Amino acid sequence: MALEKIICQVCGSEEFEESGGVLRCKYCHTGHVKKTETQEILLQTAERELDMLHFENAEDEFRDFAEKYPHLSAGYWGQVRAKYGIKYISDYNGARIPVCHAARYEDISEDAAFKKAVEKAETGALKKKYLEEGKKIKETCEEWRETAKKYTYDIFISFKATENDRRTEDYSDMQNLYTYLTEKGYKVFFSPVSAMEFSGKKYDAYIHNALEKARVLILYGSKEEYFSAVWVQTEWTRYLRMIGKGLKQKGSLLVACKGVNPSNLPRELRSLQAFDATNMRFYEQLKDKLQELLEKEPIFAPTEPIGNADNRGNKLPKKEVNEKDELYYQAAKILYDEGKYEEAAKVFEELSERGHLSAAYYFGVCCRFGHGVPMDGIKANGLFKKAISEVTSYGSAKGAKAEEQVLLAHAYFYGNGVKKHLKQALAVYQKAEEQGSAEGYLGSAEIFKEWSDERGGDKEFDRQASEAYEQA
Repeated sequence: MALEKIICQVCGSEEFEESGGVLRCKYCHTGHVKKTETQEILLQTAERELDMLHFENAEDEFRDFAEKYPHLSAGYWGQVRAKYGIKYISDYNGARIPVCHAARYEDISEDAAFKKAVEKAETGALKKKYLEEGKKIKETCEEWRETAKKYTYDIFISFKATENDRRTEDYSDMQNLYTYLTEKGYKVFFSPVSAMEFSGKKYDAYIHNALEKARVLILYGSKEEYFSAVWVQTEWTRYLRMIGKGLKQKGSLLVACKGVNPSNLPRELRSLQAFDATNMRFYEQLKDKLQELLEKEPIFAPTEPIGNADNRGNKLPKKEVNEKDELYYQAAKILYDEGKYEEAAKVFEELSERGHLSAAYYFGVCCRFGHGVPMDGIKANGLFKKAISEVTSYGSAKGAKAEEQVLLAHAYFYGNGVKKHLKQALAVYQKAEEQGSAEGYLGSAEIFKEWSDERGGDKEFDRQASEAYEQA
């Protein structure tokens, strides 16, 4: 691919103007750092992923760039933009401002990639720019974090609202479903209505928050291509990954097709339960499923403390978890799946102090997402690392239980407490498979699918993904 343009490594703009013999970005006024043609092409590839809101892919591309050219700051700053879902838009004065599409709970000033970008900045002016932009991103996330606490949802409705600047038929269908569900007492995220709650705020970050808070996602479409529309696909892909990570209840992504054959949907959706939206009993069937997912009674509710205060702060001991604690843990997972985060977090915390590795990991998840406890990215990272270090101390997780192996693989897959490493994640998922773990097979399938997607479709990876899904 020939080099046709250069891109501002701070805001992604393609427009430059010469000032004092230096090319400067027309919008953020950052001086262009000269790079080789190969380096510029690699950065353009990563920027395209950002433009399409494929943040995970963009982060991988920028990470690869940083590994190849560790002396350049562009790869590190690109990782920051991808991680926080940063897209720069022009305000009324023509200035480029960052908008967070995926606001994070972690403090950006503690982010390793951000620190590296500042450290490797090629000029003093560029270092100052990174610090200024980092402050803006931090303020945006803090504002979002405080406001997001007010919004909780039972159900997230994902659909294609417009086509050729006109409302789709699906818009009217989902407006009717939204009315029906809210009359049943459910808290529903329906973008045309919910957007009004966020007037004047950074809307995309609230969509990300709504996805994390919702306990069920209803995915609706009257055309095959609607399921692959950029924003729709982004929503259900994120939700599926949260299911795979154990953050959402299995079976909580409900697909509704109106005149669409479910076998023609994207392959990730074909194995899911699909409702026929043309069926006269569609609403009734959907209501029954929602009651099953959202209104079932927990099999256990803790009524007394189970931890030992004398052990607070001690390193996780390497020991077998007793049967009673294991029952508490399984019950806490049910509470978590039902959205009873405060009760679940309390049990996870106290079990983690007693040396339960899986509980420590899940308490880290609670801290990371603010589920039942204050959001604390630093504390979450520490919990992830503690749990991971204990599992890996068994010798590459060989001696760990299947669930512990899955949690270790999740850590590598999502970069929780360790550097994201898909090959290592696959190796550990496959160890869990050897113990008959369905989650191990699902994790392997997700990795094969991701590798296939990165290549624009790969028959061998598709075959391996399909086999893993079938085994699960």
